[in-house]
Amino acid sequence: MQFFKNVSVAKDLYSIYGNIKEFQGSLEKTDNGFYYANDELEMQTELPYLETGVCKRRDSVTNVSSREITLSGAQAKFVFSGGEYEVYTQYSEWCAESQGAWQPLVTEVCAANDDTRMNTGSVPFVAIYNLQTQRGVAFHILAESKWSFRVKKRYSQTGQRKTVTVELGIHDGNFAYKLKPGETLKLPDILFYEFFNKTDMDAYNLHRYCNEVMPARSLPVIYNSWMSKFDNISYDILSEQLEKAKELGAEYFVIDAGWFGKPNEWFDSVGDWSECTDASMAGRMKEFADKVRAEGLKFGIWFEIERAAKASKAVKEFPQHYFYEGGNYFVNFAAPETCDYIFEAVARIVRRYGVEFIKFDHNAEISYDPSGRAFIDYFKGYNGFIRRLGKEFPTLYLQNCASGGLRMAMGALKGFDSFWMSDNHSLYAQLEIFKNTMLRMPSRALERWITIRSYENFEPLYGGGRTEKILVSGDAGWGHMEAVNESFLRGSIFGGPIGISCDLTKISDKVFGILKEEIESFKSERDFWINSECRILCDTPSLLILQFSDSSMSNIKVFTYLKVPHQNEVTVYPKCSFFAQYEVEGKVVSGEDLFVDGYEIKLGDRYTSQSVTFKEIVVENE
Repeated sequence: MQFFKNVSVAKDLYSIYGNIKEFQGSLEKTDNGFYYANDELEMQTELPYLETGVCKRRDSVTNVSSREITLSGAQAKFVFSGGEYEVYTQYSEWCAESQGAWQPLVTEVCAANDDTRMNTGSVPFVAIYNLQTQRGVAFHILAESKWSFRVKKRYSQTGQRKTVTVELGIHDGNFAYKLKPGETLKLPDILFYEFFNKTDMDAYNLHRYCNEVMPARSLPVIYNSWMSKFDNISYDILSEQLEKAKELGAEYFVIDAGWFGKPNEWFDSVGDWSECTDASMAGRMKEFADKVRAEGLKFGIWFEIERAAKASKAVKEFPQHYFYEGGNYFVNFAAPETCDYIFEAVARIVRRYGVEFIKFDHNAEISYDPSGRAFIDYFKGYNGFIRRLGKEFPTLYLQNCASGGLRMAMGALKGFDSFWMSDNHSLYAQLEIFKNTMLRMPSRALERWITIRSYENFEPLYGGGRTEKILVSGDAGWGHMEAVNESFLRGSIFGGPIGISCDLTKISDKVFGILKEEIESFKSERDFWINSECRILCDTPSLLILQFSDSSMSNIKVFTYLKVPHQNEVTVYPKCSFFAQYEVEGKVVSGEDLFVDGYEIKLGDRYTSQSVTFKEIVVENE
């Protein structure tokens, strides 16, 4: 493997620190990786061959001594030849997830996460690009602990050798992992691959890998109650939404926060997963769940399972299952008996109401692990809890949400079906978040949420008479709203699971019909979207062009999003099969023609979207 062709000594492959000897000696090559051992530690690196173009690195360290060893650092290392490099990283915060940029590598670029929400601040993804060779490498940490990475220039006076090293793995802040004799510590798996296109880092390779190794079970259409009337829910209010959601084509009906705990004070009852009988659904939730199923939809519910409010009954009655930090109590997933406790709490609700969809949220920060084990034990228990739910209830759909998209990471795809991408419901912001997140996640795992209202009889300041405006939420509520063009709305309903969260009775028949039409189209092409790969053909301040295709390039969809109207048309060069014939807009064009001449797409006004489909046709030999 060309990434490791010059690797010969242990220091080129590992960054392991603690009360241990310095790594000396050569590596031993194995059939699928490397092996190193001294009289204290044994290191094994597996590099299984993957046909998707994505490589996976698995490292483990075993204590082969007769004494306990304390590790203060444990990371995988990659070494590259010196040169001029740039580094790409992303930053995430609530309502502004996946903000990314390239920067020159002057000294070093580093990032770390010490929260149980993997994307708080930085995200476990980094890429480097060699300006001289015009090639790059993308790295994805499949973290199940606190994580960090560091990209730095190194200079060795011996031999005047300049190198660039990339170190990725467990975050060493407050890390003191006691490794007993014979015990093995598994480092986070690292996905990595070479890319040539700096714009999207050839992320389609990652999408193809995920579609083959972690395939999606379904891409549903979901209705969620939150952005309708927030926690103002009742049997009658939700029944009104259910009728419209069924007509729209929704497949799940999900009740968000507010169904449990004290009347009108659910936020003080987080952790008490019992239905509120004095307010909210007033004891009629089972009746409503049965009604949802009778209407042909599946019933879903919201949990914030990792946290408990200070005033909750759970903390007072079962204090042994919680620990305190920063004004909140958190479930101690590091304890097996606690994992059993919390599993039964959730399973009881799932069985009682016939729950088939869970939105798992996580709205508070856990940043200190007193054990010094970087939350490894916490995540072992938490991931085991998620897997146990999946095994016990195999049809249960699990949605990952953490203050929006703060746990939107590759490692979570092992247990979750899809991700609530952001609490920012602006379609303009969501497009930017989607475009950036698909660099490190398969597009089919990123939910597209529509929050919408109609404003009829709008009178422009000049000309044209009265018309209708389509309004969407401009943030996490309705305090700020934005007008959206019909074409831009249509261009936002595709890709991953489709979510609708708003008061469906406040939408005009015309706009309701647009949503219904697009949802029907999405369902008819769901097999395409569930295995699609995404590319960025253009990303400028004026124009974004996304391409979605299957792996064989037989079905290609190109979406344009015009931000600033400097032009009336654009010539796109879709990635396609050179020798294939495609039908597009009633014409037949060859892959060769598309490669040489491209295809002209007419553009609209500011913040409009256009889509074009290229469908391969079979040409029979004469």
